[in-house]
Amino acid sequence: MTDILLVDPDTGSMQTAPHAKLPSEWAEQLEEVMQRDRDFFRQHPEQDYYIRAITPVEVLEGQAMGKVVGEDARVLVGEVIPGNRIRMTILDDLPPPVEEFRAMQQHFRQKLGGKTQALKGRGNPNKKKRPKAKGFG
Repeated sequence: MTDILLVDPDTGSMQTAPHAKLPSEWAEQLEEVMQRDRDFFRQHPEQDYYIRAITPVEVLEGQAMGKVVGEDARVLVGEVIPGNRIRMTILDDLPPPVEEFRAMQQHFRQKLGGKTQALKGRGNPNKKKRPKAKGFG
């Protein structure tokens, strides 16, 4: 069973809500969404966040939490440490709050005891590194 960690962005308080508290079809659909997010980060180890369209089950999840969430929303998904992610629903057409999101990622990394790892260091350790470019001139 997978747990969902809910965070109140205003207070920073955390609440764990197991999938078991959700209707079973929602839990199954959310698990599929989370598996796609897991797969994304496995396939793109150099990235620690990405933006995607919201799924219908996430719309229902948001509405069940009392939020006004529509099908045009987007989701900012970030990997905190390998295997642990956070999601932020973006409800407007404004640029996503990436800096705020990255601060949240860092906060949760510290709470989970994860080490912050520069993006450079997250890739394949056996991969040859490109030499640094020399200046023009």
